[in-house]
Amino acid sequence: MLLLPAIGLHGLAAVLPTVPDAAVSTMTILALVSALYGSVKALAQSRVRLLLAYGSLSFFSILWWFVAASRAVTPQAAVFLAPWRLHEWTLLAGKVVRTRTGTT
Repeated sequence: MLLLPAIGLHGLAAVLPTVPDAAVSTMTILALVSALYGSVKALAQSRVRLLLAYGSLSFFSILWWFVAASRAVTPQAAVFLAPWRLHEWTLLAGKVVRTRTGTT
């Protein structure tokens, strides 16, 4: 599960030069709207699962926005994936510990 976003980013790098300009501008707009929607929904969540879901939506939308705007997959975009996965797993592990110990 950790490698799927990286594999997708690598596949996108091979296809991105052949994507028409109209599709790239549409992808940029959709990524921006999705990032804003995910951020607003994440701020209103009290459940960890929904917070992670909307936070992930916002995060990956920002990544798509960067890739579409630059029209290239840079090493910085690939490195950007690793801290998010670590953060996501830390939040999930904390939720599991709280559930098992009964603390809130």
